[in-house]
Amino acid sequence: MNWDKLKQHRDDLLLRFPLLLLFRYEKWSLLAFGAFLSTLLGGVLFLPPIWTVSPDGFEPEVTISMLDWVQCRALQRTARRQMTQGELDEAAYSWQAATANNPADLAALRGGLNCLFLLDRPNPKYIRAAASQSFWLLRLARTNRADLELAVSVFDRFGMHHTLMSVLNSVDGDLSDLLLVKQMKALLHTGRGSEFARLRREHRGLLDQDPSGSLYDAAFVAGWESEPGMESGLDLLEHAVEDPGRQLLARRLLLLVWAMRNDLESYYQGLRELQDQYDDTFKDHLVYWKLLLRSGMRESARRHVKDYARPPAGSSEVIHLAELYQLLGELDRAIDLVRNYSFLHDYDPAIWVTWANLLYQAKRWAELFELALKIRLHNQVGPFLLGYSHYLEGLGFEFTGRHTSANRSFWEASEFHHKDPAMVLEMAKEMVALGKAGPAMSILLPWKEKLGDLDRYWHLLFAAAYGLKDTPTVVEAATRAFQLNPMSEINQNNYAAVLILTREQPEVALKLTLGLNLRFPHSPVTRLNHVLALLLSYRVADAEELLDEIRTEQLTPIEVNMYHYGWFQVHIQRQEYRDAVQSESNIDPQFLFPEQLAWMREARHQIPQTATDPGEREIIQVPN
Repeated sequence: MNWDKLKQHRDDLLLRFPLLLLFRYEKWSLLAFGAFLSTLLGGVLFLPPIWTVSPDGFEPEVTISMLDWVQCRALQRTARRQMTQGELDEAAYSWQAATANNPADLAALRGGLNCLFLLDRPNPKYIRAAASQSFWLLRLARTNRADLELAVSVFDRFGMHHTLMSVLNSVDGDLSDLLLVKQMKALLHTGRGSEFARLRREHRGLLDQDPSGSLYDAAFVAGWESEPGMESGLDLLEHAVEDPGRQLLARRLLLLVWAMRNDLESYYQGLRELQDQYDDTFKDHLVYWKLLLRSGMRESARRHVKDYARPPAGSSEVIHLAELYQLLGELDRAIDLVRNYSFLHDYDPAIWVTWANLLYQAKRWAELFELALKIRLHNQVGPFLLGYSHYLEGLGFEFTGRHTSANRSFWEASEFHHKDPAMVLEMAKEMVALGKAGPAMSILLPWKEKLGDLDRYWHLLFAAAYGLKDTPTVVEAATRAFQLNPMSEINQNNYAAVLILTREQPEVALKLTLGLNLRFPHSPVTRLNHVLALLLSYRVADAEELLDEIRTEQLTPIEVNMYHYGWFQVHIQRQEYRDAVQSESNIDPQFLFPEQLAWMREARHQIPQTATDPGEREIIQVPN
């Protein structure tokens, strides 16, 4: 190797690049330049938000800077120190600041929610933070059991009982004991006493383990039970008011009891006592205004709403105030309220659903289309309500005359896994009413296990299957509903209808239809079902007498079809074949089930050829 040439090349480089010459002979300049490059590289890596911190596959992807990460850690240390020193309000602010720096830090989210849960008297200013961070934690942690219990406890602490119920209704699998207790409490706070009683029976002794369980039992007895138990429940609650540790809960449960009993005067007195202690909430006043409205004091309710200065703090308060405006006949004001508060509570799917319902009732189809698109593009609620947004589009298309597009949107909505059972039932109800039985049944079928103890579920499934002429599903829906509640007139009618359809147990069908016909003598459906049950038992004369009394001009197309189907059976049993052919010509096959069409085809084989005109085609045909 020629060292002289290398040295010459080095000297040429130093002469060509003076900066290198400076570094060669001034060591401090090299150190300064190195420090500059390190600072530049550190700024590139430290300041821009280029680090992904959200879980794999999570949307939207959360990216932060290294500075955000460092600040989040420092704020968490500050928050823990403040909590140790009992400075919970300051700690709550520090936890929120930490979460703002790194929204995907689960430790910061959990620490902030635990801090809010520990507050002696939850401040309404924290409601939005508590709710939004709880929803966000459940999404990030994919609703694991520990985080679910933390979020539900926070909802319970801040009195967000409707939100709590919505979250628990969307949970797959069994609930833990803690969640069941929270669910029972929320059921009572939301006025669903019968469901509270059912859970109480199914999980006997569970609520007794909770320190406040006896107060909830007393409230149920006082508000929902018959007269003998009311006074004992009231006595227990009024006695608990004297206990400082249970005073606030006892007062609030007493308000619930007075509301259930429509006792306006007692409710007002209880509300004043809460106001004197500065413990009243917006929701307490909302219930009072609704009681005024229920008592016929519309103008008084309107005046109280107008004069009340405190704005709604949480999403559930916004929703209930919108419902009150609706009851007062101020639908446009209700829509404006939800729209104005939606940006504050956009984390809660219920606020979007309420907004959509109000627009639907106001027939504002253009705004409904716009809302569906907003939901779809929203990062936080979009994944939960994506199917619902297609349903909203379907409603808009249907009521603007674009029926093909409506069918497509409804089918798209039915392909999603919906989380909220109440939303599932509402969507199915509207689809059935609009004649969209296919997507309605597609939405309902996956919920058999979870909603199988509700009459309403089986009624909707029955209606959807009836529209599709799906015999097995119609039979299952009617049978399950009848087993659940055999005293329900709807269940009796539907069960009798499937017995007539399948031509089984004629004595049971006859007994059910006779009772319904006596209770509802002016109902065409109950009368026609009784006619068909009589014919199933070969009581032709009785059936004919009832048919003679029916006036077809008052019947719907389906009922007219049942009427002629009944006459066809009368004539077949009396061997009045020419009259049977005439009745057959008035029957529309689209209203009949395959089993009915098959029976008519068999019955028609009894008709001699002489009873029909030569070459006359068969009117009733069974589809392939």
